[in-house]
Amino acid sequence: MKNRFRSLAAALACLLLVSCASDDAKTPDAAAEEPFVFPEETGTLVLYSEKTNHKRMQQAINLFGELYPDVKIDLQVLDQDAFYNRLRTEIPAGTGPDVIWETSTYLPDVYKTMAAGVFTDLNPYFLNDETFSFGDYVEGVLDGVLIQGKRYIVPLDYEYYSIISSEEALAEFGIDREQLTTYEGFLDTCLTVKQNDPNVLLQSDLNFSLYLNSFITYANIRFYDPETNELDVNRDQIKLLADVAKLSYACDGEDQYSYYNPDGSERPRFMWVSNRADDVPGLAFVELFYGRTPVVLPYPTASGKRAANVMIYCAVPIGAENKLNAYRFVKVLLSEEYQGAIANGKAPDLLCATPVRRESVKEMMARRARLNDPTNKYADFWEEANEEYYWQTTDIEEVGIIRTYVYNSAKGLLKSYATGLIDFDKMYDKLINVLTLYRDE
Repeated sequence: MKNRFRSLAAALACLLLVSCASDDAKTPDAAAEEPFVFPEETGTLVLYSEKTNHKRMQQAINLFGELYPDVKIDLQVLDQDAFYNRLRTEIPAGTGPDVIWETSTYLPDVYKTMAAGVFTDLNPYFLNDETFSFGDYVEGVLDGVLIQGKRYIVPLDYEYYSIISSEEALAEFGIDREQLTTYEGFLDTCLTVKQNDPNVLLQSDLNFSLYLNSFITYANIRFYDPETNELDVNRDQIKLLADVAKLSYACDGEDQYSYYNPDGSERPRFMWVSNRADDVPGLAFVELFYGRTPVVLPYPTASGKRAANVMIYCAVPIGAENKLNAYRFVKVLLSEEYQGAIANGKAPDLLCATPVRRESVKEMMARRARLNDPTNKYADFWEEANEEYYWQTTDIEEVGIIRTYVYNSAKGLLKSYATGLIDFDKMYDKLINVLTLYRDE
């Protein structure tokens, strides 16, 4: 994994050297003055893939081939070293694949990559395509990745997290729902419950590392403003987060606990579960099964806005020679057939979160309810609940994409504080120093 990260870092360093002098890198004023014209037809689509991932692309390739049978698809399957070496050398030279398909942690920092101008702005393509409508998609996710109005990447799926509990559990712990509507109130509640009873788990199925993941990633602490790249850190929020992490570590350590106890043994008590939208119907069913009243709330975020995390996205390199076919391939990835495959569990494992197509989100919710309640015992509940879950999952106001180095650095510092190796002031100063140095690289 270290070698892979170094390869990615080296690739990014070369990508940052790309000249922005191509047609797609004109100044906004110049671009506004010239009407957009779609690229000319070509007979080829070039795709690269690592050996471990190429089968995951095949479904989309097959769909593209059905729509454009006269286009030759040049899929080049490479081992890891060759894959990154070619990206590192070919993209800056204006060659390479026509579409890049990435997970959110593939590049060390997708924001810096976008700022380097190595991807094509696809906004003019979508805006001038009469067959495409943004209203068919979760616009908060698609638009949440815009940088200075440029659409350099296109999300294919995303993670939205909820808090799942029950009316009975909230009453037991003396929690008012309103306490959980803000990030500060959420963390204050965590502290209070833990201080009152250290044996209570805040969440199930989480070890300490995953606690930090939930408090940072689910809450969409981004550390930087993606538009300006200036630091965006709230000291009071970090202090609350750190104190909850410290108390959680002291009580739970590195142990893991399961939401389900198939052996019938007594499980530790916990306040709620935090999980992705696609798992919400199943977890709500567990509460129903045990005779409780499910409560599903949006996971509180640092900004107070409803947030999602992009999982898989695609991009068209600035030097792609077959940009029209590249755009067509992007549309296949956004199509009813492909997004519906994600929703119905028929897409490759790489795409397993929430699809960005609205109708596919509805399909996903309904399917999960059917799978967990095959006899439709709780039909009245699902009719109302699935509408609520759909609304929560699609009413997205901001987006986060993990900056791998920043995320790992923050987790490491928070763990140092939680384990008593450093006090908060020193930890916070180190965090700001790390963020500042990284921003200015």
